[in-house]
Amino acid sequence: MKLAGIFQVIDWQESDVDLLDNETKITHAIVQQTYKGDLVGTSTVHYLLYYDKEGNAAFNGLEIFKHESNEESTLVIRHEGRFKDGIASSNFSIINCEYNQDMIGKTGSFKSIEGQKSTYLIE
Repeated sequence: MKLAGIFQVIDWQESDVDLLDNETKITHAIVQQTYKGDLVGTSTVHYLLYYDKEGNAAFNGLEIFKHESNEESTLVIRHEGRFKDGIASSNFSIINCEYNQDMIGKTGSFKSIEGQKSTYLIE
């Protein structure tokens, strides 16, 4: 089973957690997204990001996806990603799924494209 589509960032609120030496920092971002494609719904992601002095970042996060047709049907997704040269990408795994236990352990990835959008693929 493959699930593919596009998600759109609709809100990004980021704040500094710690300013480090050499112009590096750790931040926390709360991100709201909408999904289209095989998954249709909305999500909230909590990212913890480490920015190097060039503005590139490594991040980890937890995302809660809610299906448009039934908000009680959720996925919890764990992210490990990078932001480099203006492109965000992440490998992720589904760590909880209330409506289909077979989804737990599925892995996927996303890569940002233009207009605050990203393509996703879950296999």
